[in-house]
Amino acid sequence: KLLNLAAFFTVLLSPSPALIMIHYDAMVPLVFLTAFTLGVADALVKKEAEKNDEYTLTLVRLAYALPFIIPDFFYQNTTVGYHFFSATAIAIPIDIIALILYQRAIKISPLSLTLPFLAFTAVFVVVTSFVLLKEITDINSLVGIFLVFLGV
Repeated sequence: KLLNLAAFFTVLLSPSPALIMIHYDAMVPLVFLTAFTLGVADALVKKEAEKNDEYTLTLVRLAYALPFIIPDFFYQNTTVGYHFFSATAIAIPIDIIALILYQRAIKISPLSLTLPFLAFTAVFVVVTSFVLLKEITDINSLVGIFLVFLGV
């Protein structure tokens, strides 16, 4: 039951086009609620990792995400082309491998050592967006990312 609850918390506020249409003022509480539910989900996964392997933990998290993801395919506000589907086809296996490794890290290490590594995510996004998309991040964003990376 804890594993099911963890998976539910993981996908409670999955990003979808319908959710993005919400006004900015409403997004701030949703961001904090999402952070809280992901923290609860990781703690519950850590508890369930004693009885299950990382593949089962990953499968449950993905299975609970499906009801939230499938409606996005029917969202008709935009048109997507070949590049979207090819990028998605490449990203899905990479995301599944990353999630399996994430579940394994949660299983074998204390949460207090594992989860701070997520602060690297923003750093990697800045680097990859520059390399792949030639996007340049402004100084205010870089300072904010650096502060998050430092744990401030």
